Amino acid sequence: MSQRIIAYLETLPDLKLRIEATDALCEHDMRTLIQGLHNPLGGCMLLSMVLADGLFSGLSPDNFNAPFKPKLGAFEVLCNIIDMKKLDFLISFSSVSALFGNAGQTNYAA
Repeated sequence: MSQRIIAYLETLPDLKLRIEATDALCEHDMRTLIQGLHNPLGGCMLLSMVLADGLFSGLSPDNFNAPFKPKLGAFEVLCNIIDMKKLDFLISFSSVSALFGNAGQTNYAA
């Protein structure tokens, strides 16, 4: 499914799509990525995730905290390297389990 979406996006004449794997928690790598853009960054979608499922009663502190670093850390890195006021949009995705609940994803919903 994602390959079809990418294939479609690549056909749009007004869109230059560039897909890169970068550690969003590494300020140096993210700064290099942003500085390599040919145009100013107009917006950002943050889709960080770590899968650390488990029933709440069985989660260690490390497992419970696992989803927080990628979400909050990537946002913090963005705040450090770009002027957030200049963005047209910032969309941060989370899990629908935050709204509806999902067995085994207490930490992710938090």
